[in-house]
Parts: sequence; structure tokens; C-alpha cells
Amino acid sequence: MSQVSTCLKCGGNGKIITDHCRKCGGRGQVQSKRSIKVVVPPGVHDGATMQVRGEGNIDKKSSMSGDLYLVIHVEEKRGIWRDGLNLYSKLDVDFTEAILGTVKKVTTVDGTKNLQIPPGCQPGEKIKMSKMGVPDMNRSSVRGDHIFLINVQIPKNLSDTERTLVEKLASLRATSNHHSVSSGGERGGAARLWKPIKDFLRSGLSGRKFASISSETTALRSLNRPLPSFPLITSLSAVLLGTCLLAFVKVCYSKILLQKRLVKPNFVLHKEIKEQ
Repeated sequence: MSQVSTCLKCGGNGKIITDHCRKCGGRGQVQSKRSIKVVVPPGVHDGATMQVRGEGNIDKKSSMSGDLYLVIHVEEKRGIWRDGLNLYSKLDVDFTEAILGTVKKVTTVDGTKNLQIPPGCQPGEKIKMSKMGVPDMNRSSVRGDHIFLINVQIPKNLSDTERTLVEKLASLRATSNHHSVSSGGERGGAARLWKPIKDFLRSGLSGRKFASISSETTALRSLNRPLPSFPLITSLSAVLLGTCLLAFVKVCYSKILLQKRLVKPNFVLHKEIKEQ
């Protein structure tokens, strides 16, 4: 019968250190700190974990080094926030620049760039700079966009000169809107005149429909609206004249048919009497 146990002197290492080193205490290893360079891949997000092989603690028995794990904290750039692969920024634009358009210098992750503001830019509009966002870690060819949210600044205090110019602009805008409404009303009046004419032609040119046209035109003339242009009046007059002629022809044709129907029974009756 045999019994195996660990040596109490060497601890199973097979070696006994008689003169201990003052630095390592006889362990043969000294723990120290050193700086290393780590390559952070583009597109890494906040809270991501990176593994650095062979930079961890050393196992006493196997004398093998473990791995070092780094938890990354991404520091935000002022004025830029991230959502997925896209970057967002707010951009203040003066109302005159929003109306006329301009070129603004903006800050991106690749430095200062020129951003084209189109004329008529609206508050809250999004202007995109393609391929200026965050790269995809898994696909190096894919990159997000940098989107700028436009904030149109309206001044609270205006000088007398500025107020005069703005009032002139408002007056011009009101005049142009009035002309557009007037032209739209003229087109609407023409459409209302055309509708009964079309209905009249589709219904077989009946007398009742024709009467409704005359009442419609009378009602339209009584409205306090700008008179249609001369070409429009000429066209409508020609259409109404043609309609009257067609109605007259229709009435004459109806009378002829009616006379034929009345003559035919008399002819049949005369024929029957003759045969008898």
C-alpha cells in the first residue's frame, strides 16, 4: 500500500529556493505597469469591449499570460451627437440666408467643411452630407451621413431701415398672392361655365338644360369678381352660339320626327279603307 502526497517543502514544484530574491520574493515574476498602444477600430460605439491578447495577469502554475479587456468610453464632440451610423448637428441660419441661400462652414469629424444652404430653406429642414458619418465596423465600405437640422433665426429687434425693407417685402408678397388668387378665381369661373355646357351636350341638348345654362351665366355675371379676359369671353360666346345652333337643329329634327309619326297612322288608316 502506497500513499502519494505533495511535498511540504517545495509545494510540488520540485525545487526549493534557499535564497529568495528581494524583488520577486522567489516567485520568479515581478508585477509591473507599462503603457501600450491600442488600435481602436473606426466606428466603435460607447461601451464597446476590446480584447488585447497576452496583456493580462500571469498564471502561477502554467506561467501563461491572460488577456486584457478594455471597455471604451467614447467622448462626445461638442455640437455633434450620434444615432447609429448617422451624426446630427444643429445649424443656426439667419432668415435672410434661409430665403436667399448661402454657404456655411460647419464642423464635422473630418474637419471644417462647406455646407450649401439652398434658397427657401425651411425651419427644421434636414440637410445631409453624405458619407460624413460613422463607419461600419463590420463593413469598411459603409459609412453613415452627417445630418444638419436647420434652425432659422428670426430677429426680435429690427432697425427702422430693416423694418421698412421687410414691410416692402410683405407688400410685394401680398400683391403676388392676390394676383394668384385672382387668376385662380378666373380659372374657376371658366370651369363653372364649362360644366353646364358639357352637361347640356351629354344630355342630348334638352330645353331644360339650356335654360339652366342661361340662369347659371346670369348668376355668374351678378357676382362681384374681376371680369374674364377678352379671349375667354370670345371663346365662351362662340361655344354658347354653337350650343344654340345645335339646340335649334335638335328641335327642328324632333318636330320632323313627330310629323312623320302623325302622318304614318293616317296613311295606314287610308290604306285599310281602300282595301275594304
